[in-house]
Parts: sequence; C-alpha cells; structure tokens
Amino acid sequence: MAEAGNAALREAARWRRIPEEARCAVCGTNNRVVLTAWGDDWRCYQCGSWAHRRSVMEAHHIFSRKVSPVTIDIAANLHRELSDQQLAIPQDILKAAPENPVAYILMILYSVRDFAKTIVGYLDRVIQWLRQHLAWLTQMHGPEWYKQHAPLFAAALP
Repeated sequence: MAEAGNAALREAARWRRIPEEARCAVCGTNNRVVLTAWGDDWRCYQCGSWAHRRSVMEAHHIFSRKVSPVTIDIAANLHRELSDQQLAIPQDILKAAPENPVAYILMILYSVRDFAKTIVGYLDRVIQWLRQHLAWLTQMHGPEWYKQHAPLFAAALP
C-alpha cells in the first residue's frame, strides 16, 4: 500500500508546483502529469519534445521495464501518464512477475486498467471539445448548420 501513498504524494507535489490555471502554451492541455515550466509559460511533455526537435513518440514498457523488455511506441504525453501510473504497482508484484505466472497476469491487468483509465480521460477531453465546437457551430450558423454546411452528413442522419 506504500505505492498508493507515494502516488498521493506525487499528486500533492504537482498541485503545489503547478497552478490550477496552468495550460500548455502550445496545445492547451492542463494535465499536471505532463506539464513542465517553460520560461514564463507551461509546456506539456510532448510539445516540449517537439520544440527541442525530439520525437513526440516514445517506447513504452507495457509491463514495466522491471518485468519485460517489450515496448510499444506511443505519444510522449501518453507515455508520461502511463509510466506515472506504473509507479503505483505494488513492488512485490513487480518483483515476482518475471517468474510468477499469477503476478505476471496481474501486470497484464494493471496495464490494461491503466491504459483504459488514461484513455477515458482523453475521451472526456475530446467530448468536452466537441461539445464546445458544436455550441460554437450552432451559435455561428444556427441550430441546423449541418444542413447547409455539411449536406453529406445531413443526408446520413435518420
């Protein structure tokens, strides 16, 4: 259970270090796990990588590098989030997983759970953005904007 306490300490440190209104100056994300100070602004890990001409894709150890050398290429911000979540996996499971089949299955389940939690967070942000975009389209072009601006889309509706 020390891992859960450590996660809470990391989160509290982020809240102290990064103001609530902080956003990436490039993409606008407010995810504290990926934000870092950038002069007088904030940048997310991915936009900072891009600015330094580094790849925005990184190799992620799916089951933690302590358990398996298997990696997948994922976006830098997603890598940062998933790696942060791996820090909460109990150490006894990490130590046992390379040899113990039940501990290895637990690592698979932790990986699936953490990926799903992270993707749900992304989906929430995409839904929020689409709702704002829909409100803007309606305000700019009226409630039936899609009939005149996207006739193919309107034809597909029931």
